[in-house]
Amino acid sequence: MPLKIKSNVMKLISKKKSSLVSYELYQVKRKIYAVKVDDSYERAMLFLRYQEHYESPYKKFQGKDFDLFEFMNFYRKDRGAGCFTYPRDWSGYNVPSDSFNKCIQGVFDLKVNSTPYDEIMMKIMNSIREDLKFYTPEPTKEKFYLIGVDKIEGDIMNHEIAHALFYLNYQYRKEMTLLVKDLPMRKYNGLTNILIGFGYREKVMIDEIQAFLSTGICDEMERLKLKSDILKFEEVFKRYADLS
Repeated sequence: MPLKIKSNVMKLISKKKSSLVSYELYQVKRKIYAVKVDDSYERAMLFLRYQEHYESPYKKFQGKDFDLFEFMNFYRKDRGAGCFTYPRDWSGYNVPSDSFNKCIQGVFDLKVNSTPYDEIMMKIMNSIREDLKFYTPEPTKEKFYLIGVDKIEGDIMNHEIAHALFYLNYQYRKEMTLLVKDLPMRKYNGLTNILIGFGYREKVMIDEIQAFLSTGICDEMERLKLKSDILKFEEVFKRYADLS
């Protein structure tokens, strides 16, 4: 059964409905924010630019300001699909504030390639900064983590929280990194090959491995016999995530 976020930790910050994207913005934990979007296409289009800026496997887009429609066409051709399958291929999104801020600043400084989705993201960022004022006098400089999900409870949400903890909490990152490095080489290489096949870059491999092993592995990973390893990762995640 998926772990649940304690109700006294979660709070709703804003809620918006529109013909383009309808969303709810939650503070999941201090400095961890989740945008809940029920519709998979709306969620994908809202997060696409920021997710690909952060960890795209494509060098022409990762860390770059790019045209959304150029990416959509490139992705379609790269996947060998007759249509744009991104919303079907990806369900959860996770973006650290340093990458998020750099991306959104680039879009609005250049005043090119922006879309109505970027306008919505700007409103979300402003809501987050308003919330951060409760914790710091300089909210624009405070680190935070942004998650995109369809549900605020469940394995996908927990997976994204694991990424957030890895980014925000030094001690969590240190413990999880040691656990990943202690994995037998056969298992580490097996996990790496699977994740690279999914489209993840080598740069985020330790983060992805800890998130999968602490919150739920995919079918392709079952053959690696990870049960005893998973227990160690789950223990660390539960201790830091403050879940019930």
